[in-house]
Amino acid sequence: RKSLRGHLSEHEISSEVLLTIEYALALPRPTQASEHKCPEWIGGLCAVMDGSFLAGGYDGVFRLATPGERSQSDLPFTTEMQAHDGAVKALRSTVGGRRVVSGGMDRTVKVWDCNGKSLVPVAVADGANGTTTHENSVEALAVDDSDRILSGDWDGRLCFWKVEAQTARPVEAKRRRVTGDAAAAEGRLALQTAWKAHNQCMSGVEWMGEDHACT
Repeated sequence: RKSLRGHLSEHEISSEVLLTIEYALALPRPTQASEHKCPEWIGGLCAVMDGSFLAGGYDGVFRLATPGERSQSDLPFTTEMQAHDGAVKALRSTVGGRRVVSGGMDRTVKVWDCNGKSLVPVAVADGANGTTTHENSVEALAVDDSDRILSGDWDGRLCFWKVEAQTARPVEAKRRRVTGDAAAAEGRLALQTAWKAHNQCMSGVEWMGEDHACT
C-alpha cells in the first residue's frame, strides 16, 4: 500500500493523464446496532461503564441506556432522572465511565458516580452553601481521572475545579419514566481558579496532559 503520488512517481505516470482507479475501503461502513428515541433534544452524550451510554436532554433529564442487538429500534431508556433545572449542555466521563460530570443552562456543574444502572450525585457547584457558580450557561467540560474539572461557559469564562470530600446518598434507578429529582449531593466542587479565556462562547475544552489544556 502506498500513496497515489508515490505510485505515479514509481511508474513514471503523468498526473495529467486520466486514470481509472480501483480501490477498496480500509474500513467497512458502520452499521447501526440499535436506536433509542429521545423525547427531547440531546445536549450532551457520553459513554459510561458496562457498555452503557448517558444522554442529557434539553429538559434537564438524564437518560441511561444500554445498546441492544443489531437492527433493534425504539428501545426504552432503562433509567431517567431529573438532573438539571435547565437544558443539559455538556456531559463528560472519566476513563472507564465510572464518574460523570455535567453542566447546563442552569449554570451549574455537577459530578456523579455511575454503575451502569443508576447515578449517584457526588458534588455540585450551584451557588448554594458558599459554592461558586458560572454566570451563564455551561457549554463545555473536561475531566481527568484525578477529578480535576474544567468548565467553560457561554461568556467565554473558564473555571478549574476539584472535588472535595463528600458523602453522597444513592439514587435508586427509575425504569422508563421520570419520578423525581436526583438526591442532593453532599459534597461540593471547590473552585481553584477562574478567568476570562475567550471573548465569546467556549464550546470545547480538553486536558492536554498534567498541566496543559486546550480551549
